[in-house]
Amino acid sequence: FPYTTLFRSSYGLFSASFAIVNTYVGLVFQAMSKEYYPRICALSNDKNAFNSSVNNQIYLVLLILGPLIAIFLTFSDQILLVLYSDKFVSAGLLMALCMIGIIFEAPSWCMGYVFLAKGDNKEFLIYETITKVQKIVTDIVSYLLWGLAGLGISFIVSYVYYTLQCLFLCKKRYDLILDRRILIMLVVYSIVSFLLIGVYVYTEMWVRFFVGAVIIIG
Repeated sequence: FPYTTLFRSSYGLFSASFAIVNTYVGLVFQAMSKEYYPRICALSNDKNAFNSSVNNQIYLVLLILGPLIAIFLTFSDQILLVLYSDKFVSAGLLMALCMIGIIFEAPSWCMGYVFLAKGDNKEFLIYETITKVQKIVTDIVSYLLWGLAGLGISFIVSYVYYTLQCLFLCKKRYDLILDRRILIMLVVYSIVSFLLIGVYVYTEMWVRFFVGAVIIIG
């Protein structure tokens, strides 16, 4: 494969970025899953209570992850510098882009448990497989087009797709509809995150710190 060398040279930066993202964000998901999954399983036969519980969980996850996402978008270079070394700072944009993907990983993570709670394990496996194949293809195409940052773009695209897929299937199979407050949060988080990415790419460091601090405190 002619691009094997290119992929290998970026593997360390890719691994470092995703290790940090998965570690800190994964702690939130792991802690909540121990209470969330048994709860919705118990409510699986009560449509209104079930839907309310799923929506409340998505809202709570987004509420908790919001400040964390803003911190990573603002200080991604510094986080890599502290946890690794200056050789990994070039992966800052990748890690920042991945944090935008986390905005959409949160609702898709919550909705993914819906299939399991309803006992549709086979369907869940099929949908997950389709999503993984899509992500692999998107990763390869994005990397070849935009390099290391392309993997971050692929991460965003993949979770937007996964969220839309879960939303469509949950609505069709279980009549699950996301609350308006969640949709508003997703839009606001996305706008603010892309604003911070623009500041990251096109302005000096002190501007990024100032804008990021205002958003984090606010």
